[in-house]
Amino acid sequence: MQRKVTDVAVGVVIDPITGRYLLGSRPEGKPYAGYWEFPGGKLEVGETVHEALARELREELGVDIGPSSPWFVMEHDYPHAYVRLYFRRTREWSGECRSLENQHFGWFGEDDNVESMQLLPMDALIIHRIFLPEVLIAASRSDVLSQCATLRNQAVKAAVLFTKPDVELQAQCQAEKIPCLVAGESVRCPSDWASVAEAAAQEWLCAVMDDASGLDAGTHRAPVYVPGSIDDLDAVKRRGAHGIVIG
Repeated sequence: MQRKVTDVAVGVVIDPITGRYLLGSRPEGKPYAGYWEFPGGKLEVGETVHEALARELREELGVDIGPSSPWFVMEHDYPHAYVRLYFRRTREWSGECRSLENQHFGWFGEDDNVESMQLLPMDALIIHRIFLPEVLIAASRSDVLSQCATLRNQAVKAAVLFTKPDVELQAQCQAEKIPCLVAGESVRCPSDWASVAEAAAQEWLCAVMDDASGLDAGTHRAPVYVPGSIDDLDAVKRRGAHGIVIG
């Protein structure tokens, strides 16, 4: 028999300038004290996930967040509780982070060795998802390399999406240091994409949907991409997509 589900809002707070994300340690007296995690906490009666996240960040760190977007939902059976984790992303906040619960906190980037830190299990699984590209460009496009170059000049992360192997084009992408993603295969982080066939962990699966109708406000378990144009990116992220596919 499944245990009672505890709903938890989890905030992936990203600095819009540096791209670094916020982690905090769990204070003494709580389960897993000293472990690092994304900030957040339990939903109270009548709260939306965003409202709970805003309240928790205000109580824990003294910051007020702006709008947040659904990302995905995962569940985990800890010894002390069965939790449903609603991950949301935000790049808007005001105030300066302060330790209001005697916890440590810090900002971390793609090159930081967070794997050496003591992270909560579910947080450790999704750290690298933050740095997945937000635009996938279909390899079938004749202008795929020039599209990648244009987006790179606009500081937009992009990768080439292959539905079947193309040795010549993949070699060109490698020469241009453009990440490649094979549709339907499991991917952990950008450094794994060159050997994507060897990546086996389902936690890193990236789903590509035919349209945006199945987004359902981020209740899927993996980063999701939907067809669109660069002008659609912000709108589909607000609905729960990680990014877009340009076909």
